[in-house]
Amino acid sequence: MATHTTEGERYLHVLAVPFPAQGHLTPLMRFCKLLLKHYQNRGSLRVTFLDFYPPNDSADHSFSFKFHHDRLLQRVRFPFPNFSQQLPSLQTFFDSLLCIESGLHQLIQFFNCHGLPVTCLVTDFMTTFPTQDVADKLGISRIALFTSSASRLLLINYASQNDTFSIEQVMDAINSTERRDEVFCDSVPGLPRLLNKDLPQFKHITDDTRTVWEFANRSWKACNSRAHAVVLNTFEELEPSACGLLSDDCDVPVYDVGLWIESLSGDTSTSMREEDERCIGWLDQQPTSSVLYISFGSTTMLSKGQFEALLHGVIDSQQRFLWVLRPGLIDDIDYCSASKEIISRSENRGFVVDWAPQLRVLSHSSVGGFLSHCGWNSTIESIANGVPILCWPYFADQHMNARFIVDEWRMGLQFKHTGEGGYLVESYEIETAIRSLMEGEEGSILRKNAHALKQKSSQCFESSGSSLLKLDALIKDMETSIQCGTVSSSSCKS
Repeated sequence: MATHTTEGERYLHVLAVPFPAQGHLTPLMRFCKLLLKHYQNRGSLRVTFLDFYPPNDSADHSFSFKFHHDRLLQRVRFPFPNFSQQLPSLQTFFDSLLCIESGLHQLIQFFNCHGLPVTCLVTDFMTTFPTQDVADKLGISRIALFTSSASRLLLINYASQNDTFSIEQVMDAINSTERRDEVFCDSVPGLPRLLNKDLPQFKHITDDTRTVWEFANRSWKACNSRAHAVVLNTFEELEPSACGLLSDDCDVPVYDVGLWIESLSGDTSTSMREEDERCIGWLDQQPTSSVLYISFGSTTMLSKGQFEALLHGVIDSQQRFLWVLRPGLIDDIDYCSASKEIISRSENRGFVVDWAPQLRVLSHSSVGGFLSHCGWNSTIESIANGVPILCWPYFADQHMNARFIVDEWRMGLQFKHTGEGGYLVESYEIETAIRSLMEGEEGSILRKNAHALKQKSSQCFESSGSSLLKLDALIKDMETSIQCGTVSSSSCKS
């Protein structure tokens, strides 16, 4: 495959722009690797992936390039002044994203004059406003990558239409704590029965729920009217109703071409923390399906009291466990103290790391269950490896994902309350749930259901599989949109 072109040669050059958060970086890189893999026999494709970094001073706004070993993927360090700052709210962060537009325009013009002209932007849904504006100004097609479920996007679509329900109705349902167990929707096409407490809320350090819902609505309206296509990390057999409705009702093509579980390491790693590989050696020594993997992702916070109840429940369950105890997970307890307490009480049944190579962990034969925050990446990685889930949702789309895991796919269990102010999940409930998942008859049924979903997910990229067919259609669409990417001298504009 050619990496440079001469006059008139056919090529694709994808510029990938992520949203700078762990749960968004990984799926974008995986999708880029998927494109490279499936395009290798069709023509010439290069991917340039942006890595945001905070400049040291106002004068430090340079780009720097790092090529992957096969030169088909390169990474560009891209200055983002507010990337490392503790911004007071998500609204401030969303506003700060707009500052990348000028630099993005300059980078594309640089490629036009000195390298391979950019023919397509593939950007995170959350970066819609700066990236769509650049794409429109330069006449480049933009594909929006939505990193949550199809059902979550369908929920946004309904709210943006202000017909089935409005943002005000969503906000009222989320904020009415005494009505959290009431039904929000029960017969909305494409969606399952959802309770008020299942709706995505964004109460973390600050309450940014309205901010995110309104931002998502504006972003979706822009995508649905101006983007070339939208890509989802799901597959038809997993969310048939939502995928079908989005495909039929949206103004732009929507391609469900998941699941993406490409391994990322070395030059393609997107982990914002160092992964502790020692846990794999420990897993090698454990019996098949005997280990409970515990990870709450990159954002969840637990109170000291909840951590102590969780620790009691895990220890009392008498199960082997691998626990990801990242710094910042627990209020008022430093990492070293918490780690030492877990190890001292585990009687050699447990292993603690501050970050793990999660895909390798979930694919390991000794792992039999996953106590998870139910982020979408973690959810699909569990599905792809047939691992049942003990759901501990915290915020964002996690409660909605848990609803699917438990009620729709029947591959998990859920506690009565998690991520809700003032409520403590007691150690006895935790112990009971862990035992049910790991050694009970119910756990065996959930494991069989998870394995069945694993089989369906793997079939999607086999010959005539739904995701493979749609990926082929997407690639043809990309080629058509740029008229096969014919390079001409007009690609360089001052």
